[in-house]
Amino acid sequence: MSVLERRRYYRTNVTDTWAHCVCDYASGRYAVADLSQSGVLISDGPMLSADTQLRMQLHMPGGDPISLDGVVLRCDGSTNNSSQYAVKFGYLAEDEQERIQAFIVQKLIHELSPVVL
Repeated sequence: MSVLERRRYYRTNVTDTWAHCVCDYASGRYAVADLSQSGVLISDGPMLSADTQLRMQLHMPGGDPISLDGVVLRCDGSTNNSSQYAVKFGYLAEDEQERIQAFIVQKLIHELSPVVL
């Protein structure tokens, strides 16, 4: 990570992960752009505003969904087609933390593995 990086956990890009999010005024399926042990970047779903409390089901390949709470930290509506939302996870049980960490490590190993042609 760069010297200016403020994140506590490694963040990896994902393409095969999605989240179903519910709040007081919206419910929908969101694409997960990147994931860390402390949060997620989601897009392509109903509009959310900053400080919105969410109930989420995080769907990662190879296992059952993880149910968790989160809060929208930032909204980036700079693109015309879709907005992105940075969501910080609430409390995670140890087994949920381990599942997310194992998934991130698996993605990292895949990214760093040499490609054979």
